[in-house]
Amino acid sequence: MPTAKMNVSALYTALDRKRQLDNISWRQLADAADLSPSTLSRIRNGEARPNVDAYLALTSWLGVEPGEFVDHVSTSSNSGEEVDFPTQIASVLRARTDLTERDKAYLEDLIALTIKRIQAEH
Repeated sequence: MPTAKMNVSALYTALDRKRQLDNISWRQLADAADLSPSTLSRIRNGEARPNVDAYLALTSWLGVEPGEFVDHVSTSSNSGEEVDFPTQIASVLRARTDLTERDKAYLEDLIALTIKRIQAEH
């Protein structure tokens, strides 16, 4: 059965990129997200994952959906179950910060339609 895992590295990268674009300090980011600076420091240093409330505050500050930094991983080769291709692609697209939500949705739809066409031909 597939499991989900938070991509803390991608979250940190997105936070740092927006922080730099906004020309603010980590302390100012913490204030804006209503978190303690030590929470961001632990995330930055790879010492901890944010708890759910902190994660939601950070994704809200970034202006992205909470699922943006969630990777879906297939962990059981014994079950024979694998995450289907459209779901894998959707996860990759959600992690992209260089695409708009509209672009991501368009690409997901395009891939889904392509897969349907391929399956119909076989």
